Amino acid sequence: MKKQLVVGLVVVLIGIIALLILDSKTPISERYGQQNNSHIIGSGNTSEINNPPQNNNEQPTLTYYSPSGDKVMKNDLPTIKVTFPNGGNSLTIGTTTHITWESTHSADIPNVLIRISQVNNNPRCMTGEVDCATLGDIITQSALNTGSFEWKVANNDRDFSMPAGNYIISVVGVTTYTMNSSSGGSGNYNAFDSSDTQFTVKAASGY
Repeated sequence: MKKQLVVGLVVVLIGIIALLILDSKTPISERYGQQNNSHIIGSGNTSEINNPPQNNNEQPTLTYYSPSGDKVMKNDLPTIKVTFPNGGNSLTIGTTTHITWESTHSADIPNVLIRISQVNNNPRCMTGEVDCATLGDIITQSALNTGSFEWKVANNDRDFSMPAGNYIISVVGVTTYTMNSSSGGSGNYNAFDSSDTQFTVKAASGY
């Protein structure tokens, strides 16, 4: 009886060893049910990743608000347009001229900032094909939005005369509107315009 029991145990042990040997040759992914990496898309809902919304090319819409929080239609946003110097002009350092611009809804923009920026000598800057202006000096931080500002050419808020060269003028409404995007973004809107092309500031003889 004992002999039969020992023989039976030996047979069971041999069977267990055989199963372990076979299992060790089986790929880990089959043994533990692990997904093949090619099926792992990433976190989140894979149906959304594999089947993106059909309207994903739709442009987000923007909603604008005045400083007081009133909703403003895009067509009713204030605008500014520089009229002089607007490109191709020649001004002489030390003389007095008037920077001019036009604005819509001027009552909503009581003041403007005026900046002058120097332009490099790239020929394409002359035609406005390339924006070659470097950030320049503030001519005035806050001029009344009357459409005209008397300017002693090449002088700025720091009472420092800028050198002769090629420049553009920028006029910016200091009233800031806010905008929210349907995609979740947000930002600011300020009425703004620059000279269409560069103008020249030249030195006066003896200046």
